[in-house]
Amino acid sequence: ATKTLDEATAQAALTLKQALQSQSQRSSTSTIDLSGDWTLLVTDDFKEAYDQYLTLLGQPFFVRSVALSIVALTTEQTRQSENGRSLWIKGQNLRGTWERTLYTSHEDDDNKDNPPVAAEIVTADGERVECEAWWENGGQLHRSWLKGVEKYGGGSFESKRYLERSNSDNDSNDQDLLVCESIFHPNDPEREKAAVTWRFRRAAAAAVAGV
Repeated sequence: ATKTLDEATAQAALTLKQALQSQSQRSSTSTIDLSGDWTLLVTDDFKEAYDQYLTLLGQPFFVRSVALSIVALTTEQTRQSENGRSLWIKGQNLRGTWERTLYTSHEDDDNKDNPPVAAEIVTADGERVECEAWWENGGQLHRSWLKGVEKYGGGSFESKRYLERSNSDNDSNDQDLLVCESIFHPNDPEREKAAVTWRFRRAAAAAVAGV
């Protein structure tokens, strides 16, 4: 039987709703590999966003000035294993090294006995906090939360990591960039969220480009 316009519209809306639900559904495994050695891409726009991010975290002018002067030396190493269930990250700059491993979990309506896993992790500032991580968008985006942060007035850090293609014509054949969106959610609802987006180029590509 031929569907009426209303039936076709309703079916299209249902299909879109299911697609969105599928994208946002948590998974413990990935369909991409974030592994690599990475060098930070620094632009004037990034420096402006980073300065605003630090300002919203409550950092004074002197601290922000020093951070902006050394941020270009930031590097990151990532190693993904167990089909994405384990993501090891080692970030380095002149302030020091922050090494951690994020273990993913998932939500499954058909498996109530497998709740999301919350593990303890030490932040770059030396605080012990609760960490939860998972994959979204069909295993294309890695999301993690650090909860119970007391520094910066108290709150939670959210991170979203994924790959994107570079728009530069000077890149080599491997043009994937590692993107990390960092968001600080203050406990105080009156405060504004602090957010900055980091983009990293593979170290080998950066060397070829003279970065």
